[in-house]
Amino acid sequence: MQNTFDKNDLMRLLEPSKTNTIHIQATVAQDLPLTASKFIGKPYLPVGESYPLASDGTPLMLLAQINFAELPPLDDYPTEGILQFYIHPYSDTHGVDFRRNYPENTIEQKDFRVVFHEKVQASQAQTALPTFDAERIISPVFQEHALQFSVGEEYVPSTDWRFEQYFGQEYFVFSNNQGTEELWRDYNDHYNSSGHKIGGYACFTQWDIRSKDLFSDYELLLQIDSTEADEICWGDVGVGNFFIRREDLRNRDFSKVLYTWDCC
Repeated sequence: MQNTFDKNDLMRLLEPSKTNTIHIQATVAQDLPLTASKFIGKPYLPVGESYPLASDGTPLMLLAQINFAELPPLDDYPTEGILQFYIHPYSDTHGVDFRRNYPENTIEQKDFRVVFHEKVQASQAQTALPTFDAERIISPVFQEHALQFSVGEEYVPSTDWRFEQYFGQEYFVFSNNQGTEELWRDYNDHYNSSGHKIGGYACFTQWDIRSKDLFSDYELLLQIDSTEADEICWGDVGVGNFFIRREDLRNRDFSKVLYTWDCC
């Protein structure tokens, strides 16, 4: 490849990676309805269902609740129902076990839980829910947030393990090619996949724990990013991610969701 490599060449190679995502705008709120989409706050729990518990018996805390009836459509995702993400309220690792067999153990829902309620009946929701010790809570999200959603498009970021697959053998030529440093910076600035989102490409501050040999068929389900304006912070300004296999998503099977987070 010659030194005439430009943005058109780059986008031609990466066009097959284009995909849709749902951007999430979070706004601090209080006492949202039980069925509303939200970060933290009180979850929707149908009458007769047990509240999710951690491996030590501690009630898990709601991290995020997505009511799909409030979302624009996205391929293979539900159009109704509520999906919930719970984490351990008093764990400094937010429910991820980084010590034992990581990252292979990240689908074991011991101290986190992903729950899907296919049918939603607000009139049949439990109101007697667990409370938490505010002085002990260790949460990446500090306040309850209302969520708004919009559809967008993304290209594979350079931090995604599949980037070199899309780029092909030309990746190494491009990355070492004189005169392309500015183009490389521009691409990373514009396609860094940061922010709160459903679907699309994940952002990492360290490394993508997926690879061709491990979790290669897992795609982003939910990302919650650190943002000063939203008072959200994972460790030292990191990002939290949940991944799922496309087949499991179609089957509404959230029992093998991969959960991890990293920080600088």
